[in-house]
Amino acid sequence: MSPPDTNVETESRKHKVPIWGILLAVIFGLLMILAIVTTAFERSDEEAAGEAAVEGQP
Repeated sequence: MSPPDTNVETESRKHKVPIWGILLAVIFGLLMILAIVTTAFERSDEEAAGEAAVEGQP
C-alpha cells in the first residue's frame, strides 16, 4: 500500500544522501575487487618467475 499524498520532489530530496552513499559503497567495492585481482595476478607472475629461476640452477 502506498500513501495517497506522495510528493515526488520531497521524496527525491530525502533519498539523495542514501543514494550517494550506496553509489560510493559500490564504487569502493569495485575498487577492492580490482585490487584483489591485480594483486593475485602480480603474485602469480612472481611465483612463476621464482620457479623458473630455481629450475635453471644446476
